[in-house]
Amino acid sequence: MGEPNSIHTGILCRADIEDLIARAKPELISNHDPDCLQPCSYDLRIGTIFRDGQIINESSLDASKRITLEPGEIVSLLTLEEVNLPSDIAATAFPINSQSREGFMVLNPGHVDPGFRGPLSVKAINLRKAPLTIGREDKVFTIIFEKLSKEAGEYAANQPRHKREVEYNKKDLEVAPKTLSEVVRLDKQCPFALREQVKDFRTEGEIRGLIQQHWMSWLTMIIAIIALIVSVAGTGLSLYVGLRSPQQLTAPGPAGPASSISPSGPTVIKNADQQAKKGIGQAQSN
Repeated sequence: MGEPNSIHTGILCRADIEDLIARAKPELISNHDPDCLQPCSYDLRIGTIFRDGQIINESSLDASKRITLEPGEIVSLLTLEEVNLPSDIAATAFPINSQSREGFMVLNPGHVDPGFRGPLSVKAINLRKAPLTIGREDKVFTIIFEKLSKEAGEYAANQPRHKREVEYNKKDLEVAPKTLSEVVRLDKQCPFALREQVKDFRTEGEIRGLIQQHWMSWLTMIIAIIALIVSVAGTGLSLYVGLRSPQQLTAPGPAGPASSISPSGPTVIKNADQQAKKGIGQAQSN
């Protein structure tokens, strides 16, 4: 692959990318659109959509049709552009922030090895509460290019686009989940009852059986029982200590500081008062 010699090691700027598109053979990005060029990156667009076994590309009858993704739905895509990396340039793909904020999340962008040629594959999910639509030529993620200090060797896994579309569609049908709920359903340790597991139940016993088979339900129940036991024990201990502790009454002593009197104190004070009155009466009679 021929390329200009003026590009230095590091991330390529817009001028470098434009130079490699114009002068390199093959060009760095096939099917490129100048409007997708950024200061040091390029926004790749959707070229092929895989949906329910269909391959929707530029030759399809539905090529211009927009596809509606329901909340949580996952879709597989190939980029419209094809990148043609020389042996001394690597690339990295990133989600586009504006799309992520809107709830359209790219799941698996990443590193692209030197020497790779072809479209990039990606999975994306609708994380919005409402449906969204996508179509061919929509921007899907951005890619940056980095010049290496020396050549990295040959990339041996390149395939023609058509062959890649057929193989990708076959694998997508065989193993790829279509929705986020399907991913949860495939987890045998899932602690949550799914809608289809509950909607056909007719008896309380069947619903109770489903709840009891999940370990998280058991764990929550055990924690609640332990908390109840601790609460009852704490209340009982407080009552026991309250009954065992005598109430203290404070009254002034006969000669100075206050003295402590037990609950029988009122009776003692009454007797002392009677004795004092008796003593005064005897003194008056004398």
